[in-house]
Amino acid sequence: MARVTTCGELDRAIARAEMGEMGAYIEVVTDKDVAPPLALKIHEDRGTLYMQ
Repeated sequence: MARVTTCGELDRAIARAEMGEMGAYIEVVTDKDVAPPLALKIHEDRGTLYMQ
């Protein structure tokens, strides 16, 4: 498991994960308003993603 806040930290975490024998979890921490448009759309519409 890794928690990263910069691109350099992410690069190093990915490199370590690629050397592993199993899956890896990398938590990427960004500013509150930094997210790709698709992620923002999914967040906005999350209530409609699942059958009630």
